Amino acid sequence: MHGSKDPQLVTEYAARAGVAAVVLYGTQLPAGGLGLDEGVNVPVLSLPLRIGRLAATAVRRDEHPAISIGVPHVALNGTSGEVAPFSSRGLAFDGRVKPDLIAPGVVLATSEPGANDDGTPRFGTVNGSSGAAAVVAGAAAVLAQARPALRGLDLRSLLTGTARSLRETSVTAQGAGLLDLGAASAGELAADPVSLAFGRAEADGWHATQELTLRNVSSRRLLVRVHAPGEGGLLIDSKPKWVRLKPGGHATLQLEVRLRGAPPTGGSAEGAVLLIARGAGPLKLPWVVTFGPAPSDLISEIGLSSSAFKPSDTTPAVLSLRAGNVLQAPAGTQVQPLARLDVELWRDRKRLGLLTSLRDLPPARVTLGLTGRNPNGRVLRPGTYQIRLLAYSTSGGPPTRRTIAFRIK
Repeated sequence: MHGSKDPQLVTEYAARAGVAAVVLYGTQLPAGGLGLDEGVNVPVLSLPLRIGRLAATAVRRDEHPAISIGVPHVALNGTSGEVAPFSSRGLAFDGRVKPDLIAPGVVLATSEPGANDDGTPRFGTVNGSSGAAAVVAGAAAVLAQARPALRGLDLRSLLTGTARSLRETSVTAQGAGLLDLGAASAGELAADPVSLAFGRAEADGWHATQELTLRNVSSRRLLVRVHAPGEGGLLIDSKPKWVRLKPGGHATLQLEVRLRGAPPTGGSAEGAVLLIARGAGPLKLPWVVTFGPAPSDLISEIGLSSSAFKPSDTTPAVLSLRAGNVLQAPAGTQVQPLARLDVELWRDRKRLGLLTSLRDLPPARVTLGLTGRNPNGRVLRPGTYQIRLLAYSTSGGPPTRRTIAFRIK
């Protein structure tokens, strides 16, 4: 069976039809990834694509190919310890690292709904980010039970800050790293936020500041050192660089990142700020800074169905626009979302108020209805008005502004 078909359904149907074995090819499946029920009691074999094609071609020629299976042996899974291809990658709307951390999400043993024919429980395996989220939720529950005095922010910081980094894997794919519940349970220091968002470095001398709060969640005094290595021409400075914390105490730091030299035309730099307490493991806060000029045209394709209309709640004038951008850059596809889109009503250079404000907008087509009422709901008097659009980038900077005039009859 070629991998373009549903392997699970085909395997189950073939087993019910009485076949002696099922041979799959052309699909890369993790061990146990089919999620077959116990009614499939025949061998299921997956062949490499080239071998499968040769065998299928021979069958179509009415030949009788033979598939020989050697003695099984244990081999290292070359993809073990890597981020699964179905896991999301990238940055959050505010430029912060996403995800916070990663957890196992391939071939997770789990119970299945229902029961077998003999009444015994059904079991199977699952793959996906939903399974990984369940693993993290379970780890958070265990950590909360082990350390009930901690706040939710502390639990989150311990889980992310003590995660194990994967080699040769970007922080935009792994966040702080792989969940390590043992290290989290022994953590003595918590931080808020758990990752840093400095924004977009646009030119030589660019700088940005992030405030960070530390909290001692141990029963001893801590002397904490801030280790903030830079990368890609970025220098990170902490004020102060050392902090003394009594049990349950907290302190606030100012982290400043500054660019020396011209930024690359695209791409990003990434790293982690380490909070190191004597006699304890470090707490890690990943960061990413993107390079290049801020988006200059975040509003386009503006259209108004009628430039002159009477107020109406049932047949409003329709204002349409495209918000954000999707650009093809040398480093790959770049999505430029909006942190906020404000729609203001003006008349004779006087702002009458805010009609609506949309937040966290991905690049999309936006449609708004103009009923001919002001922000307080009152019907507008006849005359000329303006709609002012202000689009704010997630990387900061001045907004993109557009003005559309219309007349109330």
